[in-house]
Amino acid sequence: SEGNAQWEHPLAQKMDAVRDTRDELEVQVAVDDVGMLGIEIEEVLSAGEENSSIVVKSVAPGGAGDKSGLVQGDLITRIDGESVSGPASDVSSKIVGVPGETVRMTLLRA
Repeated sequence: SEGNAQWEHPLAQKMDAVRDTRDELEVQVAVDDVGMLGIEIEEVLSAGEENSSIVVKSVAPGGAGDKSGLVQGDLITRIDGESVSGPASDVSSKIVGVPGETVRMTLLRA
């Protein structure tokens, strides 16, 4: 029935295409002096999928993520070796840290 139609995020088809490439990159991001990576993330849910994906929504110019080569649209698959899926709020807690530490991110890029 039409009442059960699931909304699909506009980036969902792009994320499916990125997942199909399987070109994983590993990036080391040094935490900045306020404990941030200088990126904004967004949860993307594809229609029919139970688990969401986490995509880099924006990268602060000159920030830690920018200096490490992260770009808007990167799909984050792991943080410090742990698989990521689920609410962006849960993932956000994993991408902050102690200034000077390094966060290892594995991602897919179109």
